[in-house]
Amino acid sequence: MKIAVITCYDQNDHIRPRVLRKGFADVPGVQTIVIKNKNKGLLRYFETPWNVLKLRFTEHPDVYVVTFRGYEILLLVKLIAGRKPVVFDEMINLVEYMHEHKKITPGSVGDKVLNAVYTWMLKRSRFILADTDAHADLSARLSKVPRDRYVTIPIGTEEALFYPDAHAAPNQPGTFEVFYYGVMQKLHGLDHFLEAAVMLGNHPDIVFRVGGDKGKSKAKVDDAIRRGAHIIYHDWFEYKQELPRLIRGCQLLVGGPFGNSAQAQFVITTKTFQGLACTVPVLVGRNKVNDAFVDIKNSLVVPQGDAQAIADAVLWAYLHPKQLHTVAKAGRELYEHEFSDAQIAGRLTTLVKEL
Repeated sequence: MKIAVITCYDQNDHIRPRVLRKGFADVPGVQTIVIKNKNKGLLRYFETPWNVLKLRFTEHPDVYVVTFRGYEILLLVKLIAGRKPVVFDEMINLVEYMHEHKKITPGSVGDKVLNAVYTWMLKRSRFILADTDAHADLSARLSKVPRDRYVTIPIGTEEALFYPDAHAAPNQPGTFEVFYYGVMQKLHGLDHFLEAAVMLGNHPDIVFRVGGDKGKSKAKVDDAIRRGAHIIYHDWFEYKQELPRLIRGCQLLVGGPFGNSAQAQFVITTKTFQGLACTVPVLVGRNKVNDAFVDIKNSLVVPQGDAQAIADAVLWAYLHPKQLHTVAKAGRELYEHEFSDAQIAGRLTTLVKEL
C-alpha cells in the first residue's frame, strides 16, 4: 500500500508529521511518500496541492494523510484524491482553536459558518487522528462527527534524538537546573512558571533555563529576574543537537501545561514525551488526559494555574535527588508502554488494516 503523508505548515518538520512519517513507514507492507512544503509563506498553499496533484498521476497513492495544521489544504487534497481515502491528522479542532484564541465569537454567524464548513470537511475524511481520547471526544462533540471516525495516536517523539543518558545517576550536590521551553505561552502557563521561579529566588542553587520563543517572553523573564528569579534565557534552541543535550543535562524538565485554559485540559505536551524518552523527571500539570501520570511515582504532578504548587514541586525535587531518579526511571517505563514508536506503529498498523 502506498500512503502519501502531506504537510503544509510553516513548521514543515514539526514533531507531529515527523512521527507520523516514521510511524506509517514502520507498518509492514506500507510505502510512504512524503510531501512537504518548501515555501513557508503563502506560496505553500499553491505549492503543496500542486505537488499532490502531480503525485496522484505519477505514484498513484492508495491513501492520502494530511498532517497537523493542514486545515487550509484538506478540501483540495480531498478533491485531488477522488475516491481514495483521506486521513486528517486534526490534533486540535479548528473551531476549538478559534475559540481558545478569541479569533471568533462562539455562537456568532462566523462561528456557525466555520463550524458548518469544517464539519463538512471532517465528515468526508475516512479517519481523523487525535492525540488523546479526550481531544477526540471534544472534536466529535464540537463538530458533530461520529466518534468512530476518530483514531487516537499519541504525539510521541523522535527516539533517534531523544534517548536516555547511559550514565545517568541521582543528582549530585550543586546547581539544580529546571528546563522550560515553549512558544504557546497561554497553553503552557508561562506566567505561573515565572512566578514560581521568583518564589524560589532564595535558593540560588535552583536555576531555571527558559526560552525557545524567539524573544516573545523576554520582557516577562527580565521582570522575573529583577524580582529575584535565577533564570538563564535563550531566544531559541537548536532542535537536533542542542535541545536533546539540554533535556538530558537538566535535573527537571517542565512538561506542563499549566495554563488552566480549555485547550490545556486536553493535551500532553511534546516536551513531556521528550523528557520521558530521555529518562528525565518531568513536571506536568494535571488535566483530563494525563491520568497515567502519578505524582512522585513516574512524574511530578501539580494543579494547573498554581504557581505555589509549581514552586513546591521544584523544591521537593531539589531536596530529594534519589527519589527523583526513581521517578525518572518509572517515567521511561511509562513512555515505553504507552507512547513509544512501537506503540504508535502498532496503532497505525490497525488503522492501515481498516483502510
